[in-house]
Amino acid sequence: MSLYDNFVAVITIISSLTIVVTVIGGAWWLMWKVFLSRFQFINEILFPPVGEEEKQKTVARRKGRKE
Repeated sequence: MSLYDNFVAVITIISSLTIVVTVIGGAWWLMWKVFLSRFQFINEILFPPVGEEEKQKTVARRKGRKE
């Protein structure tokens, strides 16, 4: 194999991985905007509340649902 063949192989692998990651990222973003952002459970997993006030609000919200 020549240097040119190796270069083409490396560029092909890098571009393939870039395309795959871009498609997966785009699909995740679309699903987030259309569907997943509506669920409080997923929001709390991805963006946990910070600080004591936020924790108290979350606990109060949970207690409100159970009653």
